[in-house]
Amino acid sequence: DRVLEIDETNLLCRVESGVNGLALEKQLNELGLTLGHYPSSLPGTTIGGLISTRSAGQESSRYGSIEDMVQGLAVVLPDGTFATPRPGPRSAVGPALHQLWLGAEGALGVILGADLRLHRLPAEVVGRGYAFKGLGEGLEAMRSIMQSGIRPLVLRLYDAEDTAFGGHDLAPGNCLMVVAAAGLNEVAKAEAAAIKRFAGSAKDLGEEPWQSWRQHRFDLSAERMKALLQPTGSYLDTIEVAARWSVLSDLHARVKSAIAVGGLALCHFSHAYEQGCCAYFTFGGSAEREEDARAAYNRAWEGAMTAALEMGATISHHHGTGQVRARWVADEMGGWMHVWRALKEGIDPSAIMNPRAMGGSR
Repeated sequence: DRVLEIDETNLLCRVESGVNGLALEKQLNELGLTLGHYPSSLPGTTIGGLISTRSAGQESSRYGSIEDMVQGLAVVLPDGTFATPRPGPRSAVGPALHQLWLGAEGALGVILGADLRLHRLPAEVVGRGYAFKGLGEGLEAMRSIMQSGIRPLVLRLYDAEDTAFGGHDLAPGNCLMVVAAAGLNEVAKAEAAAIKRFAGSAKDLGEEPWQSWRQHRFDLSAERMKALLQPTGSYLDTIEVAARWSVLSDLHARVKSAIAVGGLALCHFSHAYEQGCCAYFTFGGSAEREEDARAAYNRAWEGAMTAALEMGATISHHHGTGQVRARWVADEMGGWMHVWRALKEGIDPSAIMNPRAMGGSR
């Protein structure tokens, strides 16, 4: 769990896989640097875990996700073979084989450490909130911002129910956007002004929504979520899918309908790209009998996964597959499942490394 080296000239650091994500970020910040990886679970993460789950953070629209930050890996294969980071910022000597371990969920061996790309902290951050009258207007603004060439530090849009759940005092049906531009002083201010133009007729809420979000970015609404789990027979979970801009509104409607079986159904959009965006759903409910609660929970997952697959969305943007998504993995992977199984059986013929990962290797 050691930080072995921080190279301020070449903007690289070498760390062992057990290093805590938040502890590393704090150490980098003291030097005016950042990894730029801020998942909401950051205080409880390790670098190895972030890599194994192919995670994404709250500032991914600017810095990318974990696969963009890993320059090289040190791993040990199931047969004991060691592989260490290769040289250079980029190489065309064969495929970037270390990328196979990003998202493999421990199925191909043990990650010992990583060489990570760093960034200098921005000189200026300008953040604001905007209230949109409807979800469609907010999504169109997000698309316009991303396709303009601006790379916001944060860009998040909450649907009407999630906006209300967050305690924001907006008109019924309004959707909150929290957005921040970053960089050199004049660049951040110019991009913030451009973002305001893309927001169009949305109500400018000033800096308060941004400052509030920034202060509570790791809270996960913990106390409110705990309260939802107090009654016997309660359930609560999240589902994050991602799709092209052209289908996001319809995907939102279908998944919201599926997960609303228990009463709580929220969604926000973040991790935006020029081509599309992640839709992050939170759902929950309760029933007097545990079997009824389990049935409702399973129906929510079934409906959400079916909608994602039928609409060309990925069934997981950054949480990984785990076991709850296992039976849908092959549906998304298609012919690539054959590649995965051949890879798994070639590297780990005895299946000693997490054999149930990615829907199982056999």
